[in-house]
Amino acid sequence: MNSHFTLHVLPNPHTLFLHYIDTTPHHTYTVLNTQQKQKETSLKNPHFLSPLHLTKSLFPKPQRSQISNRITMSQLNGAYYGPSIPPPRNSYQRPSRGGCGCLSCCCGCIFNCIISLICKLLVTVLIIVAIVALLFWFIVRPNVVKYYVNDATLTQFSYDTYETLHYDLALNVSIRNPNRRVGIYYDQVQALGLYQDLQFGNQTLGPFFQHTKNTTFLTPLFKGQHLTPLSSDQVSVFDKDKGSGVYPIDFKLFLTVRFKFLFFKSPSVNPRIRCELHVPLKSRNSTASPNAAFQTVECDWDYKKWWIR
Repeated sequence: MNSHFTLHVLPNPHTLFLHYIDTTPHHTYTVLNTQQKQKETSLKNPHFLSPLHLTKSLFPKPQRSQISNRITMSQLNGAYYGPSIPPPRNSYQRPSRGGCGCLSCCCGCIFNCIISLICKLLVTVLIIVAIVALLFWFIVRPNVVKYYVNDATLTQFSYDTYETLHYDLALNVSIRNPNRRVGIYYDQVQALGLYQDLQFGNQTLGPFFQHTKNTTFLTPLFKGQHLTPLSSDQVSVFDKDKGSGVYPIDFKLFLTVRFKFLFFKSPSVNPRIRCELHVPLKSRNSTASPNAAFQTVECDWDYKKWWIR
């Protein structure tokens, strides 16, 4: 009789079973379990019954997760016929390529801290500026200063063969300061007269201070002659204007001003004002027709020419 015993010890200390394999026609398999009473099973005339078949018949197959948690290679003693146990995973950390190690990490942290600090400072400054500007707007309520040319009298405007322009132009200009809390210092006022973008006259007016809610009048006068070479096209335009009796003249103001609020004075700024006029020619002995009368013109700010001195 050929037979042998195989003893299996499971990780559970309360479980023990014995496999007895015999090739005789009649044999008995006995399973011992400390948690249960002895149980004897008789099987007749099997030519061969593997231990795996017996184990599957008597005990349900555990789940893979349970096996992986309960059984390891070091716990096996003898033959094992259960499902395959996956090899343990090796924890491998790939080395960094920077070559600096901790130094590289520290440099990155410092750089991130600096960028974060700069962003916070910028945001804080912007918030403070916005709050100050909002408070200033609610307290001061600034309004744009208005410039008007109320009247223009042109008694002479001729061009001779010596490329000399003779002119006599008198203007009445009003400056309206609508602000209740802001006064304006006009430190320099320069008036210019231009025809077809060519300057023919200028006058410097005296400095003055304009109070709040105030209207100030200026009376620049351009009189004389000025060498003004005109091209053939410009001469043709001049002849056309002479035939209509109305001349397109540009009037400009170059200013140097300071604003006063309570006891505070702003730095000097240099705004430029431009007025596009259509001035009818008036003879000394008669007035022009009502259709050619001068119309009041509101001047525009030349924002491209602003700068702080």
